Amino acid sequence: MFLSEEVLILGGALLLTVILEVVAAVILKVRNKWDLILIALVNCITNPILNGMMAVVNDSIPFIAADNLNLYEKFSSSTVYTIEEAARIICLLILEIIVVIAEGIFYKKFLEYKKHSPMLLSFLLNLISFVLGTTLFFFLIMMDYF
Repeated sequence: MFLSEEVLILGGALLLTVILEVVAAVILKVRNKWDLILIALVNCITNPILNGMMAVVNDSIPFIAADNLNLYEKFSSSTVYTIEEAARIICLLILEIIVVIAEGIFYKKFLEYKKHSPMLLSFLLNLISFVLGTTLFFFLIMMDYF
């Protein structure tokens, strides 16, 4: 994959994350415009850091390049994971937990929104964007967009 393709994919992932989390925040009754802007901005910091850390993890763990892997056949035929895939999933979960905590701390300090606790808000926004973003990513892979 060329660098420009990676930048496009990561930029798309960031844009999708920001859109999903801001929409989810509105659904959770965040109405203050400044709060919505802060939610978008904090994601512009945490999302690239998370993706950068996952790139390091992927480079550090022996793996078959995604370009050579037919994910549709892999996920439709079996749910058995190799040790490398399990390690990647565990690292992703640990990094997501760190992001939830970091964003929760930021929300507690700066957001005016008080309907839900900052940690719960962070957890819900990240859960929604993770589930919907991952679902869309795998849908696009199955449709051969990547």
